[in-house]
Amino acid sequence: MNDASEDGPWSLEKRKLLTAVTLQRIREDGGPGEDMIVTMAFEFLPGPCADPETCQRALKMFGYEGEMAEGVFTVEVPEVALNTDAIWLHE
Repeated sequence: MNDASEDGPWSLEKRKLLTAVTLQRIREDGGPGEDMIVTMAFEFLPGPCADPETCQRALKMFGYEGEMAEGVFTVEVPEVALNTDAIWLHE
């Protein structure tokens, strides 16, 4: 992961705020409410030097399973409450 982007340096607080804003918009649009239990899908786009097998082993150490398909590495996490803290526990 790169620690800088077009928005400046990476910040956990800023990312959590963006997650909260996204969840608020989802709810305003009639989406699921806070603490609804969902399956979260996290998608990773590997860089040119990434090793998918090493990534899978590392994630498995933390109890996650993932798979590579069409150049994207996806990890699905079941039973996550749809709120910022629960999402960031896995993020």
